[in-house]
This record gives sequence, structure tokens and C-alpha cells, in this order.
Amino acid sequence: MVSRRCCESACYDHAQQRSLYRHALNALLLASRSGCDSKMARELAERCAEMLRAADDGDQQAVVMRR
Repeated sequence: MVSRRCCESACYDHAQQRSLYRHALNALLLASRSGCDSKMARELAERCAEMLRAADDGDQQAVVMRR
């Protein structure tokens, strides 16, 4: 396991990732409670996963464009 030192910009990125993840989970919970079919929930999960991957890769522009 490689340890990395967290700098200010990396901490911001990590906070953004956690925020996106939290919003994704909340959206999926809302979808399941409102009776959305599994296809809609799956599509939402895939879009959220794309946003998380973009944030993980440091592609801030891609994250902003998807919001």
C-alpha cells in the first residue's frame, strides 16, 4: 500500500469526491423510495460513477460539465 501525503488541492478533490458519492447515494435512495424502475436507478448510478471517476482522475472540467 502506497501512502500519499495530502496537499490542500488533493484534500479539496477528496472532499468533492465524498460529496459526489453522498449525493449519488441519496439520489439512489430517493429513486428506490419513489418507485423508479431499476433501469432508471442503474442509469443514475452509472452517471454518478462517471462523475466520481472524473473527480478521481482530477478532471475538474468534466465534473463541472456533468453537474
